[in-house]
Amino acid sequence: MTDTVRVAAVQQPPVFFDREATIERACELVETAGRQGADLVAFPESYVAGYPGYYTPGPAADADEQSAYLLALQESAVRVPQDVEPLAAAADDSDVVLVVGCNERDQRPGSETIYNTNLVFDSDGTLVGRHRKLVPTFTERLYWGRGDDTDVVFETDVGRVGTLICWENHMPLARAHALHQGETFHVCNWPGSWGTGERYLEAERSTDCDCYPAIREQAFSANAFVVSAHAVLDPADVPDRFHALFESECGSLEWACGGSCVVDPFGQYVAGPVFDDRTILYHDCDLEKRQLAAVEFDQPGHYSRDDVFDLQASNRDDVVSSPDSPTPLSDLTDEDVALVSDRLEEDPDRIREILGALADVREDRAYQ
Repeated sequence: MTDTVRVAAVQQPPVFFDREATIERACELVETAGRQGADLVAFPESYVAGYPGYYTPGPAADADEQSAYLLALQESAVRVPQDVEPLAAAADDSDVVLVVGCNERDQRPGSETIYNTNLVFDSDGTLVGRHRKLVPTFTERLYWGRGDDTDVVFETDVGRVGTLICWENHMPLARAHALHQGETFHVCNWPGSWGTGERYLEAERSTDCDCYPAIREQAFSANAFVVSAHAVLDPADVPDRFHALFESECGSLEWACGGSCVVDPFGQYVAGPVFDDRTILYHDCDLEKRQLAAVEFDQPGHYSRDDVFDLQASNRDDVVSSPDSPTPLSDLTDEDVALVSDRLEEDPDRIREILGALADVREDRAYQ
């Protein structure tokens, strides 16, 4: 790892709801950033293949249009890792660490759930991390399931890269979990920039958007450089069949107006924010700034007070769509119950009763 790392925040539109075309565009943008000397490249939230929440179906929406939109989201979602192999190759070819947002399709048999996911590729193309947004924000719950993992910081060739998606950067425990793992860089991504209060979901082309205090605070608290990638999108980027949706009272592209920036470990803007422009924002990060910032405020170190506070994170590996996932309680066989019964010297019926109670608790917790 060198003393200076060039970061790049991509502020370019996807090919909306077209997975293959968006991945092809992303690869071209990675190549462009690589030619400009970038070491770390970050894309906006759910870049592949578009943030769906600019349109919110509901009672006022046309049922047929709503169904077509939801099906298009499903069909353009990615399967990991098979659909993202071109992104891995692009990271490898350009020798960059890559963080890209996507709509990820659950691969458990029978499931059609979509997750809002950030993928992290190392500079050799290895997929080193996948973070699913823990809580879809407000009406986003129409599109995405709740994330089921707590992996937020990953070891890469440019250092430890942490990532949180949109309003996860307002979640104190998620932010603390990231910064206490010693982030060198924190990548956050957003669907644009918006107003607050009565101006919620109107465009806000200034740092009055609620995202910017969170960006600066994470940089200062973690002694990290924050690379914040914000989406841009206008009607010309959307298929004709969806224009009526975004022109209705249920949709708006107004706040897909960018706002990408880079903030240093002192919490100061060193690049951007840039609004509206379709660009790639670059900054050369001097890693000595992290050391200087930590002299004053070392939250992962002398300011942590681990003797007073204890933060625990629980990975929900039981529901991650992975071939290595543990067997759900409901799938335990009679032979499994017999083994537990013998080991604990307990009646098999009592074991089944306990397992049933545990399964009920897990199901209740999933819907809380």
